[in-house]
Amino acid sequence: MYLLKEELQLESFGECGGVGRCATCVVQTSGITGNSAVKDRNEPATLSKLGFDEANIRLSCQIYITADLNVNDAEIKILEL
Repeated sequence: MYLLKEELQLESFGECGGVGRCATCVVQTSGITGNSAVKDRNEPATLSKLGFDEANIRLSCQIYITADLNVNDAEIKILEL
């Protein structure tokens, strides 16, 4: 989320500052494995409130930036809500 918010400077993106509560940073992912694929903390509850139950829908602020993202050529796409 830091990269998207600070470098791309998207309006109304990451309103909660990375806590996983606002869901303004919803993304679609593919190829994410290992620790980067784990949904924990507030992410499952926040996504559930929005009706998302797909494993590939994530909050970008909750994706750990690790070497796992490079293993399977991970892709992250910003969703328009």
